[in-house]
Amino acid sequence: MSGGDPPPGGRRRVRWARLALGCAVAAVFVWLFARGLDARALGRAFANLSAGAAGAALALLAAGHAVRVVRWWWMLRALEPGLPLAACIRPYLAGMAVNSVAPLRAGDALRIVGFRRQLRSPAARVLGTLIVERTLDTAAMAAIFFLCLSGLPEGALPPGVAAAAGGLA
Repeated sequence: MSGGDPPPGGRRRVRWARLALGCAVAAVFVWLFARGLDARALGRAFANLSAGAAGAALALLAAGHAVRVVRWWWMLRALEPGLPLAACIRPYLAGMAVNSVAPLRAGDALRIVGFRRQLRSPAARVLGTLIVERTLDTAAMAAIFFLCLSGLPEGALPPGVAAAAGGLA
């Protein structure tokens, strides 16, 4: 045990304190979200929801996250070949969860500093993979945007906008 490591019982307390802090922060953000919610409108929306559509949406969401976890694992294991895929699942999902409720991409900061040991990577390496991730995500969204623009009927866009979009594509 080095001078800066807490004793084994202290690590357990630190872990529980982190869990309690995380739950408290999550509760605050859930309360902030729910206080402006119209419960009746939410109930009507769920009543009109098709089970098949909801199942398909959840399956596609899970598939999308699975692909992103594998993509991130490939990036991380380029410099740490022995890194198992399972080591990347929890940090990725925790980061996405925090990004959903906290401002300023706090989940990305969590992935960079909170999971370095589990990922066997220094913070700079994890940051680099996140920058590449965001760049790939932005490129994919731009490709979808330009693909949708190409499907517009002739004359739907002013000629200058259509030419600029074509040039950017």
